[in-house]
Amino acid sequence: MTRTTSEAPAAPGDNTDGRRARRDRNRERVVDAMLELYREGDLRPSVNTLAERSGVSHRSVFRYFDDLGELCRVAVERQFVAVFDLWVVPDTGIGPLDERVERLVEQRLTLYDAAASVWRVGQTRAPFEPVLARNLERTAAINVEQMKRHFATELDGLDPDRAEMLAEALAAMCSLDAIDLLRHVRELDRPTTAKILSSMLSAVLAKV
Repeated sequence: MTRTTSEAPAAPGDNTDGRRARRDRNRERVVDAMLELYREGDLRPSVNTLAERSGVSHRSVFRYFDDLGELCRVAVERQFVAVFDLWVVPDTGIGPLDERVERLVEQRLTLYDAAASVWRVGQTRAPFEPVLARNLERTAAINVEQMKRHFATELDGLDPDRAEMLAEALAAMCSLDAIDLLRHVRELDRPTTAKILSSMLSAVLAKV
C-alpha cells in the first residue's frame, strides 16, 4: 500500500509548532511503513521502499533519522511497547496445572503472532544496538520471573537452585526463540506448535 506524499513547502505563515507537528507526523509515517514492511516479511527494506510506502520523500527519511539503524531501533522499540501488555499471563498461578499450562501456551502464541517479525529484527540488530540488546535481556528476565509465579505451586517447595534451574528451562521452552523455531523454521501450524509446547512443559513439571 503506497501512500500519496503530502509533504509540501511550509507556507510563509507557518509557525515553528506547525513545522514540528508536520515533522513528527512524517516521522511517524516512516516508522509505520517500516513496521508494515516487517510484518510483510521485508526485514531489510530499502530507503526507496520506505519512501514509497510512507509517502515521504527519499531525502526526508534521513532528515528524520540519522540512518536506517536508528529507524530500525525506533520501530522495534515502538512495537515492543505496543505488545507489552501481551506479555501478561492471564490469571497467573491460578488453577490446576493443565489449565495453567494451556493459558501460558495460548498467551505465548498470541504474543508471537503479534510480535514475530519485529522480534526477529530485534534479534538480528541487538548485537549492534545496545538499546535493543537491553530490551531482549529484560524480556528474557521477565519470562523467567513469570515461570516462577505461574508455577509457584510446583517450584516453591524445591531447593532454590533447582527451582531457579527449572524456571530457566521452562522459560526457554516457551520463549519466542523456541516458538519461532517451530512456527517459522519448521513451518508448523499453530495447533501443532501448541501441542508441542504443552507437552514439553507438562512433561517437565510432572517430574517435579
